[in-house]
Amino acid sequence: MGTAVFGTWMANFVVTLVFPPLIDAIGGATFLIFTAINAATIAYYVRTVPETRGRSMEAIEGHFRRQQYAT
Repeated sequence: MGTAVFGTWMANFVVTLVFPPLIDAIGGATFLIFTAINAATIAYYVRTVPETRGRSMEAIEGHFRRQQYAT
């Protein structure tokens, strides 16, 4: 959980740091850049994060253990 919070804060810091210069440089197209980044992130999550609804913690752990030993 701490890693997730740290990652969120760092991403927020980067956006806060980068956004004003991008608005000055390219104007409204800045939003298209952030939209493309978000779309790529969602596509990555859909492909790599397994669905866990309706599965027990043991089944989820087994999935990750099998995946770890498969590589």
